[in-house]
Amino acid sequence: EAGRGRVGLLDGVFGGLVESTRDIFADPDDDVPAATRLRLVLLRDGGLNAEDDTDEPLAVEERRADAVQTLAERRGVRCDVVTAEGGSALERLASLVAVPDFASVYLALAHGLDPMAVPAITEMKELANQ
Repeated sequence: EAGRGRVGLLDGVFGGLVESTRDIFADPDDDVPAATRLRLVLLRDGGLNAEDDTDEPLAVEERRADAVQTLAERRGVRCDVVTAEGGSALERLASLVAVPDFASVYLALAHGLDPMAVPAITEMKELANQ
């Protein structure tokens, strides 16, 4: 459901508005940390028969995803597209899930965190056992 309820983030403080707060007179060599920027990752699956455009809901979702990507580019928000691969629906789903799953584990390890530890769940279990 590309764009529903979240496309407004492209205009937020991490999206298009970050440029409006930039001081055009600031020295670019100053050691001021760069503002946090939004980065969009679109997970695209054209379906098993992408060239067969008879499935209307699929065609609508593909046009929405294209529109979201265009909006992001117009606002200077970096956009990466991960496209499903595989010959079956399960393979295509796995190819889309594997990328963000690997990235989240890699980032957790890079920051010295245990990717399997979820403090909120541990705390919830402790509270439920009281």
